[in-house]
Amino acid sequence: MTRVHDMRQARAMRSESGPVAQVVTDTDVHAGPPGDYRVTGTGSDGVEVDYAALQAADRELAILADDLNNQLRQVGDLAAPLPAGAGLLAAAMEREFVGRTDASTGLRAVLTQYLGELNQVRAAINATLATYQRVDEHAATTLRRVGEEA
Repeated sequence: MTRVHDMRQARAMRSESGPVAQVVTDTDVHAGPPGDYRVTGTGSDGVEVDYAALQAADRELAILADDLNNQLRQVGDLAAPLPAGAGLLAAAMEREFVGRTDASTGLRAVLTQYLGELNQVRAAINATLATYQRVDEHAATTLRRVGEEA
């Protein structure tokens, strides 16, 4: 851990490593209860399914799931105490962040919950694909039989 003692040293470090993008956090973003996303409608006699779009969505979600799994494996690296030094502020910060990787309220819990939700979405996409493929195959088989009988 490098300590910076004055502006001259900070400027020298910045010129050595280059500028760092500023991190902006949005404190207005909060997890809410799961929504009800059922499809309902009136006056409709069918649903058109875009297989390619559903398969592409599943592939993209699989990439995100792999990324989340990697992040979840790396959470253990954050479990070590912060090397914050000594003093009242350092002690207060250490107490504040001691549970940051906790499995019930910390980062591990958040990542696990998000990964579970992502897997539920993928399972729903795959179930939808399988169901509609069976329906389409049944319709095609029925039409072939009708054509053969005629």
